[in-house]
Amino acid sequence: MLPNLLTQRIPNSLPYCLRKIQDLFAAGKPEVSKRSVDDILSDDNRVSFHRFQVAGWTIVLIWTIVLILIFFVSVYLPLNMPKFEATLLGLVG
Repeated sequence: MLPNLLTQRIPNSLPYCLRKIQDLFAAGKPEVSKRSVDDILSDDNRVSFHRFQVAGWTIVLIWTIVLILIFFVSVYLPLNMPKFEATLLGLVG
């Protein structure tokens, strides 16, 4: 049976309303961040694989862009090919 809204007593005093507003704000506050890396990589309480994978591929992409920029600057200014080490070329693929 649904409660009858007309028979319910609803307090309408200002302190009651302010207390309810404070309770709502306190319930909706997010958890305090401990480390930003954990916030990025974790869902609830553990590191999730898909977030870790996206972060890894982002690092690989940024490193590749840095190497491309080094290549273009070293080719454009002196107009000769740069010399990359074999291990660096192996890491890039």
